[in-house]
Amino acid sequence: MPTSHAFDYDTVYSRKVRIGIPRSPRVVVAYDFAVGHPDASTFPSQALGDATTRMLLREGPDLALYPGDMSHDAARHLVSDKLKLHEGIDIPPNRIMITNGSTQGLLMVAEAFLNPGDTVIIEEYCYPGTLRAFSYCEPHYVTVPTDHEGIIVTELAHVLDRLTTQGVTPKFIYTIANFQNPTGSVMSVARRQALMRVAEDRRLLVIEDDAYGDLIYEGEPVTSLYALSHTQNVVRLGTFSKIVAAGVRLGWIIAPEPVLAKMAVSKIDGGTSAFTSRAVAEYLQAHLDDRMDTLLGVYRAKRDAMLEALEEHLDGVATWSQPKGGLFIWVRLPEGVDTTKLLETAHAAGVTYLPGTNFSPEGKGANCLRLSFAYLGPEKIREGIAVLARVLKTVQPLKAPLPA
Repeated sequence: MPTSHAFDYDTVYSRKVRIGIPRSPRVVVAYDFAVGHPDASTFPSQALGDATTRMLLREGPDLALYPGDMSHDAARHLVSDKLKLHEGIDIPPNRIMITNGSTQGLLMVAEAFLNPGDTVIIEEYCYPGTLRAFSYCEPHYVTVPTDHEGIIVTELAHVLDRLTTQGVTPKFIYTIANFQNPTGSVMSVARRQALMRVAEDRRLLVIEDDAYGDLIYEGEPVTSLYALSHTQNVVRLGTFSKIVAAGVRLGWIIAPEPVLAKMAVSKIDGGTSAFTSRAVAEYLQAHLDDRMDTLLGVYRAKRDAMLEALEEHLDGVATWSQPKGGLFIWVRLPEGVDTTKLLETAHAAGVTYLPGTNFSPEGKGANCLRLSFAYLGPEKIREGIAVLARVLKTVQPLKAPLPA
C-alpha cells in the first residue's frame, strides 16, 4: 500500500487567509486584563429568559422562516427609539440594519468599499478587530496622530494633502470617537466639527464605530459624527454586546437605505438571528434604563479600582489615560521598554494584557499596553495591578514617560 501523508493545507489557503491578522491565543491567568469581556456577574439571566419566553409564545412560528436582511423590525425600532431618547436624533428604522455583532458590520464595510490596495485612514492606534476585518480586503493603512481629544484634525489635513500630491484618494477614515479603543479618548465637540468640515470639503466617507458610547461614567454624551454630517457621508456602527452580553453577537449599522442595500450584498449568512434579535429587543424594551444603571455603576467602580491601583503601584514608573467611559486604560511606559517581550514574564506571574503594537499596523506603541477593567471584580483588579507592577518594575529605566 502507498505511504499516506497528511494533506498539506498550505497549498490551498486563500490569499486573504494568508495575509489576515490572526487572533492572539488566549492565555488563562489569574488576572486577565487583556480581553474586554463584559462583566459576567451582571448577565440578566432571569429577565432575559422571561422576555425570551414571552417573545416565543407570541412570535415563535415566525422563527421557522429565514430572516431577511432588513426584517428585524423589533431590534431596528429599538435602536431607533434608543437613539432618539439618548441622543435626540431621529433615525428611521429603514436606515438601520441588524448584524451578527459589530464585527460583521466592519467586514461589510470592508467588502462594500475596499478593493485591494485602497487607502484607509485610521487613528494612530486602532482596535485589532478592525484591522483584522479590513485586512481581508488588503488595504493600505495611513495613520493620523491623536491626543486626549481624539484625532488631531490639523494633522489629518496634512495627511490628506500629502496623499493628494501622491495622486491617492483615500476610501474612508475610520474612527472610534467615543472612548477610543485602546486609548480611551473622547473626541471633543470642536474636533468632531472640524473633522466633519474636512471630510465634507474633501468628499471623504467617515466610518464611525460607536461600540462604547453607551458606557459613560462622567459627563454627557457628545454629538455623534453621524448627527453632525450635512451630506450623509457617515456610516455608523454600534453593538448590543456592551449593554447585554458579547455572546449575543448582535450589532447594527446606520446608513442611507441605498447604501445598506449595497452593503447587504456581502451579508451571505442567511440573515442575522431572528431569535436573538427579537429576544434582545423584547428584553431591552422593558429593561434598558435599569440595565444601563446597573452596568454603569459596576464599571465605574471597576475603573476607579484600577486607576487607584495604578496610582498606588506605578506612580513615577508609568503614565496612563483617565477614561471617562468605555472599558480600557492605556498605559505608557518609558521608551525602550518592550511590552511584547515582557508578556511572557507577566504570564508566568499570572497576569496578562495586550501590548501596544497589537493596535498599530506600523508596529508603534512598543512601550505601551492596554488594560481592560471590565472582566474582573475590584479586589481582583487591585491584586492584579500589584502583580503587574512588580513585573514592570523589573525593567529599566524606571523614570516615568510623558503623560499618556
